Amino acid sequence: MKTRLIFLGLLSVVAFAQSLGTFTATGNLSTPRFFHTATLLADGRVLIAGGNTAGSIGSPPLSTNTAELYDPASGSFAPTGSMSTATHAGGILMADGRVFFASSSNCSSGPLAAIELYDPASGSFNIVGTAAALTGAGATLLNDGRVLLIGCAGNNVGTEIYDPVAGISTPFPNSLPDVPSAAILLADGRVLLQFVEDDAQIYDPVSGSFSSTGGLCCFDGPPQASLLLNRYVLFSGGNDLGGNESSAELFDPALNIFAYSKMSIARDGHTSTLLPDGTVLLAGGLPVAAGPNPATSTAEIYDLNAGFSFTGSLATGRAYHAAVLLNDGRVLITGGSTFSSHESFQGLSSAEIYTPANLVPAASLLSLSGDGTGQGAIQHATTYQLVTSDNPAVAGEIVVIYCTGFVEGAVIPPQVSIGGRMAEVLWFGDTPGYPGLNQMNALVPAGVASGSAVPVWMSYIGRPSNQVTVAVQ
Repeated sequence: MKTRLIFLGLLSVVAFAQSLGTFTATGNLSTPRFFHTATLLADGRVLIAGGNTAGSIGSPPLSTNTAELYDPASGSFAPTGSMSTATHAGGILMADGRVFFASSSNCSSGPLAAIELYDPASGSFNIVGTAAALTGAGATLLNDGRVLLIGCAGNNVGTEIYDPVAGISTPFPNSLPDVPSAAILLADGRVLLQFVEDDAQIYDPVSGSFSSTGGLCCFDGPPQASLLLNRYVLFSGGNDLGGNESSAELFDPALNIFAYSKMSIARDGHTSTLLPDGTVLLAGGLPVAAGPNPATSTAEIYDLNAGFSFTGSLATGRAYHAAVLLNDGRVLITGGSTFSSHESFQGLSSAEIYTPANLVPAASLLSLSGDGTGQGAIQHATTYQLVTSDNPAVAGEIVVIYCTGFVEGAVIPPQVSIGGRMAEVLWFGDTPGYPGLNQMNALVPAGVASGSAVPVWMSYIGRPSNQVTVAVQ
């Protein structure tokens, strides 16, 4: 769709200091934990939730239902509300700014999974429904704002869709051989399901169907996975028959093929974080399957053109920690465990910040005031007129939303929230004739409450933008 701009002067350039791939300590967690979630909120803070505090071989781990918030401005953690139960999957930022969780357990019969949402405004968790699947594989946010749940329902594999507008979770039939070890939203909106011992499958939310594709060659234990900017999925590490893996593979969803590669060292329980320059940070993990002090402090960068190479080292060796990309381009790494003995292991309360070589801030929506707040730089797609309180948008209409920060050549689409509901993005990219300016053409969702200042924000490469407003009738 061609675009004609009727406003100028909304684009500004901000310079950020660069540094060489380094790790520096930040504040300590209120509660030591590993196997927890870390979610970047719309206001730039990070929600740390759940996980285990300690464990020992042959015994259930000590879990926690506590949660806390990290403030990048102060570099400190502070407790917030607690979840209803200690075992949860999810940590998904929803279109209305709340965070989705579903209770999780081992594959056995049990009670219905509780679905609860964390509200950053009140700092509280609230149960909003139940799901039959125990979500052993976690949850995946779809591009239409619904959540795909896959896990154990008794002794079977259960699949459900949670609709946040209706507030219900609906089971549907599946042909899955097992609970997948990973579920990755692809650039085209489908979901790649990777199994430990079976071929991968792809879920298409449009048709509601599953289809088989190839499988990884070299993993018995679950690898880490990251969607790359060019549509490929990078799988790394894990374990194979008790030995940890240095293997890595690229999956091309267009051709349904996997290609083998190799990391610098073996890793299991590491983190894999897509950076906005298109590279991937692989940090920590277990280089060997057993032994005293096995957690590594090494980290490496994957570049599609250059392969794997070491970067700076973590201040503390850790595995089964959490990593999240911050709005300023740094990466927050929290908790984990050193796994300092054969029999028992303790959670870590330490946290650190990785500053990459290329520090890229989050994408930003433009506003008419030029400061990124108030009325957004948004047009009616059919007339090129600005959307204003005197000329509001209506549900089902295509609007053009202007922004900056899209990565050149990247195919991962933004996710756009209008009035707390996910909007369908029809097209995104560079604005013709205006270098450095980007745009999205999106449908105003049905059911959005009318008003002169309806909130609009987007999530791009996992990071939320600033919030602007639009008038909706």
